[in-house]
Amino acid sequence: MRGSCIYSISQGWDARRQELTVQYRQSLNDGGLSPDFCFPLQTGRQWGNNDVPWSVEPARSAVGGFLAPQYSAAIHIFSDHFGSGGWKDVWFQKGVGVVGEHYIHNGTYEEYTKKLVTFVP
Repeated sequence: MRGSCIYSISQGWDARRQELTVQYRQSLNDGGLSPDFCFPLQTGRQWGNNDVPWSVEPARSAVGGFLAPQYSAAIHIFSDHFGSGGWKDVWFQKGVGVVGEHYIHNGTYEEYTKKLVTFVP
């Protein structure tokens, strides 16, 4: 966490030293990393960088139809330039977390959909 934003560490963790890597810290400080979430999640809110800009917006038609009915009111977070031109949709349910993701890279066959199947608080 940094401020009101959450970042994925992924490859940025040095397990031996139990700390962030020097490269990850540098990227974080120079704006090279885009936060995954910035709270509060409200329609119109934007964050990120040129490579991965995020915005909270109403879901486009037919997007998110794969979500379980109990998550139909999940907040839709969207990036129309995820990395090198992909679109990524993420749905976040308060009290649960990420309940679905859909990624498509325009011009290639790279695509995936993930959804939360079970949640036990």
